[in-house]
Amino acid sequence: MTEPILWPELYRAAMVELDPIKLRQRIEEAHEAIQRYREEINSSNPAGSAEEHQQMADALDNLRALLKIEFKSPSRTADADRSSERAAV
Repeated sequence: MTEPILWPELYRAAMVELDPIKLRQRIEEAHEAIQRYREEINSSNPAGSAEEHQQMADALDNLRALLKIEFKSPSRTADADRSSERAAV
């Protein structure tokens, strides 16, 4: 018997992680867990629950967005920081 895949817990942990060093790992763990669970339910019950499939799709979209925001646009973050510093002066 395999252990149940608790992707919602891993997803929530990724979405609330504040440490940038841990964030990428949490995103990857959540993404992998969702993919494994998706494969598992597709092989055992291809129809599955439409609601559950939608929840997984939404979670994957949110993880991709978080990854893009946090790791693909450091110059935007730096620009925003500079703008707020100028506004404070």
